[in-house]
Amino acid sequence: MKYITQDWTSTKDGYLFFVQRLQEMLFHYSDDIVKAPVHNTQTLLEEYVDTEKDVVKGSIKQYQLDIIAKEIKSSLMTDVIVRELYKYEVIEEMAKFLDKDQRTAVHYIFNKIPKKKYYEICCKYLKENLSESNRKTEIEKGLRAWLAFLLWHGYSSEYIYRFLRNIFEESINDPEKKAQIFLNRFDFEIGKYKVYFVFYEKLKPYQKLLNERLHISFEDDGCFKQITRKQKSFIGVMETKAYDNYSAMKRAYSALEIFLRYLEVFLNDNISVIGKNGLVIRQDTQEGIILPVKAFGYKSIKPEPRENFKTEIDTIVLGCQEKGKETYSQLNKIVDLHNAALNQQDLNDAFLNLWSALEVASVTDSSKSKIESVTDNIVSILQNDYFECIFSNILDDLKNNLGNRKVSLLLKDITEFDKEICKIAGFIFLEKYEKYREDYFANELKYYPNIRYKIYNLYEQRENREKLWHLSEKYCQRIEWHLYRLYRLRNAIVHAGESHKRIQMLGEHLHIYVDRVILELMVKLAKDKCLGTIQDVFTDTYLLLNKKKKNLKEPGNVDEQSIMLLLENFFIEE
Repeated sequence: MKYITQDWTSTKDGYLFFVQRLQEMLFHYSDDIVKAPVHNTQTLLEEYVDTEKDVVKGSIKQYQLDIIAKEIKSSLMTDVIVRELYKYEVIEEMAKFLDKDQRTAVHYIFNKIPKKKYYEICCKYLKENLSESNRKTEIEKGLRAWLAFLLWHGYSSEYIYRFLRNIFEESINDPEKKAQIFLNRFDFEIGKYKVYFVFYEKLKPYQKLLNERLHISFEDDGCFKQITRKQKSFIGVMETKAYDNYSAMKRAYSALEIFLRYLEVFLNDNISVIGKNGLVIRQDTQEGIILPVKAFGYKSIKPEPRENFKTEIDTIVLGCQEKGKETYSQLNKIVDLHNAALNQQDLNDAFLNLWSALEVASVTDSSKSKIESVTDNIVSILQNDYFECIFSNILDDLKNNLGNRKVSLLLKDITEFDKEICKIAGFIFLEKYEKYREDYFANELKYYPNIRYKIYNLYEQRENREKLWHLSEKYCQRIEWHLYRLYRLRNAIVHAGESHKRIQMLGEHLHIYVDRVILELMVKLAKDKCLGTIQDVFTDTYLLLNKKKKNLKEPGNVDEQSIMLLLENFFIEE
């Protein structure tokens, strides 16, 4: 992804960091480590209260509330917005009370952190810190709380991303004014929208029914010319209310989809009866935009093409085919479920296929529940990949924004390693490159505060390997909680036919996890002839993590050996 850059002075560096970090959080192909956060403290409290209703009905077990409560406690102690509301001692007492009387504590805290007040402080906190170039950590924390709030309470990530680009790519060189316009837009004022759909001829006999039941009008209001359509098709318009145009399209299509689903049964035909794109117009401003009528499946990490990709894929396929019939069959089933999800237009069905892929991969012990097997095995794979993902993310950022030639010149000067990813880690941690880093920050990365911030955050751990390793343990805990959240959604879809207001966001996270697990299984099975089964891969990863933990928790600087160990992929390297 190419970041928005502006020739702002160093005193406005905080604004540029805000823009670039928000870009990264909202970009579809960003890795889950840098994507928009799913929750803040306030939304976690709402999730607990919502889930509690399902526990009372008996559709969800009590232990799921215990998991959310642990996440609330962790968030409570680190949420900068909560710290603006209450002193640390007060927050600490609230957290302790969670352990004593969970339900009472959650409802008490829920009432003490009102939704409106929380959001007001989010905006105030960001505005206070944006003008400072040395408060990127504060901006990061404020941004995570603010964005999680918007997404949970109804704004569309696509709209926020588009509006961000529209505002900050303008030539006006006044970042403070732009930031005010941008933040003030998200006022939770509901707008009135008209949503225009193109219907195919097969729906002609149902016009009266669509008008009576869904209040779809087929009279041209002067805007029909703004949307292209095929011959014999016709246009209908529906009015709805929403926070933004993307959300308006989702709401309108959601109402229409129920009719279309049942119509398909009666027609006994799954041929499309509606155009792929529609028009959304905000009534007070008359601003219009052409948008996809529905989300088609999930997006995930978009891999960078590599020179030796053809050789790698050939090696992997042949290597996996040489394994036992049972292992090869299991791997094929995982891949088939993944590919079925990619080809599935319905988000619920695609989500179920992705979750099934995780279960097929990880459920190898019948004495454990499926969710226990998933968390035990999948989390270990993702934790082992953590640092490779971090360094790959920085490497991709450099290539996408500086160009391959400049990055090649940088890597050429890092002589301790052969692999690019190790060279980037060496550039970040090794003392001999300190002057090189400073010069690179001042020159090549002058207008890329988000890249500088990511590098500097890692660089700060250079004298303490244990603190560096702890980053992966924090990620590990976050993933475990999140997998339980995805499991709750899976059960809601299977047992109650329910969806989720943020199923696309959650499904994209799940897609990333499945991609990583499949790649890890294929690469390890193909490259190590001694690993004969998928369980062997999990065992090898478990032993490797113990080895890394034992060595990296010893006192000392991050040196060449530490870097090599961080990026090892087999317990016993051949």
